[in-house]
Amino acid sequence: APALLGRHRHRKSSLSFPVAYHRSRTACTGVRLLMVMVENVVAEVRSVLARHGLHCRHIQLISPLASGRKSGRSTLRVELADGSTIKVRCLESIEEATRLADLRSRVNSCFAPVTARHEAMLLESWVEGDELSAALAAARADELGAILGRLHATDLPGRAAATATIERCERAMEQLGALAASGVISSALSESLQRDLRRTDPRETAQTVVHLDYCPENLVVDSGGDLHVIDNEWISIGAPGLDVGRTYSRWPMTDDVWKVFLRGYLTTAPFDPGPLRFWMIVAAVAGTTVRLQKSSAELAVPLARLLELGVMSR
Repeated sequence: APALLGRHRHRKSSLSFPVAYHRSRTACTGVRLLMVMVENVVAEVRSVLARHGLHCRHIQLISPLASGRKSGRSTLRVELADGSTIKVRCLESIEEATRLADLRSRVNSCFAPVTARHEAMLLESWVEGDELSAALAAARADELGAILGRLHATDLPGRAAATATIERCERAMEQLGALAASGVISSALSESLQRDLRRTDPRETAQTVVHLDYCPENLVVDSGGDLHVIDNEWISIGAPGLDVGRTYSRWPMTDDVWKVFLRGYLTTAPFDPGPLRFWMIVAAVAGTTVRLQKSSAELAVPLARLLELGVMSR
């Protein structure tokens, strides 16, 4: 039980589970069903923690049960009877929880560690702190880059095999064509970026531990000024260039700050991640495509990055 009580703290702000009144009978039925599912998750969390000798005072759902990529996943903030706080992450399967717990046990401790696993449930330290501001990100860009490079340098039991990039290249070109057809970007931009993809495609890439969601909303600064990465549910084995490209597509840094970030990254990365322009385009077009059905605020950054990449190619 004591191992579950990490000394790290987590950011103060969190999302509460929203339950709105719906006039539609179908919508009301869906809400009731979701509420039952949430109640079942909360009951299971209480049961698991009790088996570890831990008793809950309050449980808050901070990442609701979702569909799509996050189907079957949820995250809860748990205040224990002794006044401490932990995070509980429920995953879609025991296999995924086991894989993630093993991989995360190998990474640097600034990536909020898993303290225990029970079947498909991970218990983590709750890291209290403030979300990374744009000003602080600019001031510490080299350190932030070095953190990602250090993750990519994580030792693994066996070297991951290189993987081909042709499918990613073809998918990105298809997505660019679809964005042009729907009027999100111009045909000229789509064609220009497709040419860049063909020109810069590395054909294959080495693989490392990757984060795939390294951005300000997943970073906090604690009261001592230390940086912590608090959302690590997508850590896996993949292309380091894609990981850097996803950071570019999700993080609205200025060009100067981005250059400092990359310099910091290269001080700790195990090797050069390859042609970054290829990965930046792949990530920006994928991010734009995924967020077309979401809010304009979520779409803004990857779309702006995609347009910037078009300017760079001129």
